[in-house]
Amino acid sequence: PSPDGSVVVAVTPSWIGDPAEGEAVMAPILALGTPLMANFASTSFGVSRGFFDAHIHLGLHTSGDGAWFPSLSPELTDILLDQVDRAPSPGCSVLTHDFHGAATKIAPEATPFGLRAAHLMLELVAQIDPAQGDGSAERKWVQQTKDRTAHLRLPGGYPNMMSPHDRERVKHAYGLNAERLRAVKRRYDPDGMFTA
Repeated sequence: PSPDGSVVVAVTPSWIGDPAEGEAVMAPILALGTPLMANFASTSFGVSRGFFDAHIHLGLHTSGDGAWFPSLSPELTDILLDQVDRAPSPGCSVLTHDFHGAATKIAPEATPFGLRAAHLMLELVAQIDPAQGDGSAERKWVQQTKDRTAHLRLPGGYPNMMSPHDRERVKHAYGLNAERLRAVKRRYDPDGMFTA
C-alpha cells in the first residue's frame, strides 16, 4: 500500500537482451498512466535484485505461499483483486512473476527448477509486526487466498515459498530433477544437517 493506505500496483519488469529492443518492449508499460515512480534503466542483475532491500524490515514475521498458474486468467485476476480488498493489514501483498522468454528455453535437467514452460508464479506475502497483533488474520488471509485459487493452480510451485508440509508440491516443483537432487543430498548431507 501507499503511505496513505491505498492500494498500489508495482510493476518491475526485467528485460535480458538488446537494450534498444528492451526499450521498445517497456514503452507500452510507461504509457499505461502516470506512475508514482518510474526508474527504467540498464543495470546489472545483482543491482536489480537489491531494489526491494529498503522495504525489508527486520523483526517482522512473514507468512506466505508461492504457486504456479498457467496464466493470469480473468478468473484468477478477479479472485486476487477481491483478496487484495480483503487484506487485513497493509503488510499483505500479492506478487506475480511472469515466467517466459529465454528462461523457457533452458533444458529442464540443466537446473533444479522443474517447470520450464511459460507460466505465472504467484507469491502471497503477509508481513506481520508482532507489536501489532498475533498475525492470525494475516495467516488466515494467505490460507483463504490459497484455497480460493487452488482449482486454478499447476502442480508444484516456488520451493522457497513452501512449507515443510508441502512435500507433494515440492516434489512437483523440481519435476524430474527431484530424485537427482535427493541423491546429491544423500551423498553430501547423509545426516540431514541442512534442511529447508
